Order: sequence, then C-alpha cells, then structure tokens
Amino acid sequence: MTTIKHFKNENVKIEISKKEFYEFIAATNNLKRTIDTAQETNDLWLSDVKNLEELKWKLTELLGLTFDRDTWGYVQNTTEE
Repeated sequence: MTTIKHFKNENVKIEISKKEFYEFIAATNNLKRTIDTAQETNDLWLSDVKNLEELKWKLTELLGLTFDRDTWGYVQNTTEE
C-alpha cells in the first residue's frame, strides 16, 4: 500500500510495499526497452505504448495525482481520505 506524507519543511515521503517496489523495477525495465526500440527503429510497437500507459497509471497512483480538465494535466489530489 502506498503512503504519501507531506511535511512542513516541504519534503514529501512516499512509502511503497516491496511488491510495488518490484513492480516499479519491472516498469522501469519496460521503459528502457521501449526507449531502446524507439531509438533503434524510430518506431514504437503497440505493446510498447501499452507499457508506457501502464507506467503512467502506476506513477499517477504512486504520487496521488488526479487529472485536471482545466489544465489538461495531472495535479496533486487534494481530496481527504
């Protein structure tokens, strides 16, 4: 389970489980392979696009982000749990 703590000194601490940690290692390796393919072929496979999409969702979840339609980008989630 991911925990995000905001401190008064402007630091942010993110705690993740070992399982999540290893999932991020796998996602990082997928990202590396995707970049390698794009550099070597000047093209992307649909499976590479899927890997990029999965990494995007993992990062938005890890960082507690929500999509803001006004800025058309991700912002910090301000809702209380």
